[in-house]
Amino acid sequence: MIFDFYSKQKVIRALAKDSGLSIKYTKEDQPRTDGKVLYVPNPSPDWTADETTLWEYKVYHELGHVVPEMKDIFDVMKSEKINMQSFSGGVFNLLDDHRQEHYKHDFYEGKRKVMAKGRGLFLDSQVKGAGPPTDDKNAASYALFAWDSMMRTDFQPECLPAALSFYDKLGGKALEYYEKLYDTGDRFVTRNKTALEEWEITKELVKFLGFDDEEEESEDGGGEPEDGEGDPSDSEGEPEDGEGAPKDGGIHKFIFHDHSKEEGDEYGEVEVDESAVEFDASPKVVVKDYSKGAYGANPTHLDNIQGVGSSTAGLANTVRKLIQVRSQKFYQHGLKKGKLGKNLHRACVPDAGGYGQKVFKKKIDNDMLDTALTVLVDMSGSMYSRLKYAHAARAACMLNEALGKTGIPFSIVCFTYTRSTPLHYIMKGFTDRVSTDRMEGAFSAVAGAMEDNSDGESILWAYQQIMQRSEKRKMIITLSDGAPACTKRGCGSFTDRVIKSIDKQGLVELYGIGILDDSVRRYYKKHTVIKSTSELEGALINVIRSKILC
Repeated sequence: MIFDFYSKQKVIRALAKDSGLSIKYTKEDQPRTDGKVLYVPNPSPDWTADETTLWEYKVYHELGHVVPEMKDIFDVMKSEKINMQSFSGGVFNLLDDHRQEHYKHDFYEGKRKVMAKGRGLFLDSQVKGAGPPTDDKNAASYALFAWDSMMRTDFQPECLPAALSFYDKLGGKALEYYEKLYDTGDRFVTRNKTALEEWEITKELVKFLGFDDEEEESEDGGGEPEDGEGDPSDSEGEPEDGEGAPKDGGIHKFIFHDHSKEEGDEYGEVEVDESAVEFDASPKVVVKDYSKGAYGANPTHLDNIQGVGSSTAGLANTVRKLIQVRSQKFYQHGLKKGKLGKNLHRACVPDAGGYGQKVFKKKIDNDMLDTALTVLVDMSGSMYSRLKYAHAARAACMLNEALGKTGIPFSIVCFTYTRSTPLHYIMKGFTDRVSTDRMEGAFSAVAGAMEDNSDGESILWAYQQIMQRSEKRKMIITLSDGAPACTKRGCGSFTDRVIKSIDKQGLVELYGIGILDDSVRRYYKKHTVIKSTSELEGALINVIRSKILC
């Protein structure tokens, strides 16, 4: 489970924006760009860390081709009329992959680690699937790929194990080509070159290997390009991971970056029958901040939540007093070290032994206030019935009244799911001060937007937000009136996986409050089920009392 799932996507979006690209998520295996849009494989928080790193690497790689300093390759492709399906075009692509990945590779450590580890993971997968070369060009392609892998090890040291594995698999003609290449040193390495200089080096390299740079690859270059990683793959099937050596003895061909295609030409965004696929967390989360009062309230939706402040004042004051008492500092006396305390007289007692040494004290800080809390409020359509949402709003306003001046950072967020996208309404952020009147208005304003609920995605999003807090203890309480339900299959099982993964990690406590429904029993280890909506306010405050103010 990838807990910083949405954060990683934000980074990708920011990098794409810096390069003047928009992002579209697709069901394709490989990232690609037409120079205007970056098409990115739809990621999943269910991926392992290695799978996510490999995805990040491929996206970073694609973005590397469109930074201003590297984009000259596209002009050269057009001006020189390079056939990227030819052997020369494939070599050109391979050299440019190296050039652009080396460019500012150490600009910041986070990207360097992703690129180095991701390239190493990619190479590992290709080594495992590499079959024997079938002809001279195929053997030369293997040698080029192994040579390039070895040339990267100075700035991508994680590539060394795979580079050595490639070398071990070479034999016959491929090994001859490799040794010939290796003996040239840096002669054909195109770092810090322009694309035009790189093309001249490409032609020189092709002739050095003994091939005609004008010869086209019509016999084994068939099929449409997939993404452009300069890689070997099976000509009779789909490329393995988009680049690398062929599997099962397939004929090698380079899969190249053909960015000359316009958006929508042959590729386009892939349409998927959502009813036929397992749940895959949406790559897009919409967040609307209602904590500042920027909304058009519609009081007719929730007339019965008005006046919450006056009706809950007594309970709020009780909670405040409890917090004040339990958060006070105190001293532990009778210690052998620390500051001198009130038991100094013990030092004067003759023959007291260890008793006479216990004259010190230590201040004990109650860390109860070192807690961050998020309350997630279900905004599915079913919450509108039987005043469930109205009582949820009252409970949230009550919590705001009770904790608003205690110093405990907390957020209140409503969540729903519309058009295959999680939608979150922030009623109060961790650092916000929100009046009860404003919160009443915010709950009223969004009351007409109730649709589906995909709890797993919203819990994962809330988890990432609260993990940015520095407090020692962190807790998320979800108010829900039923099992997760949305337009995609599997959102219930996805919710279960998210909750179990967070529980296993042990950094954030999760608690579910079921509103007239016991579905929370199936998902949350810690839960409460209320049988009347009027119990909701008390149930929430009791959780605060017993789980936070304990």
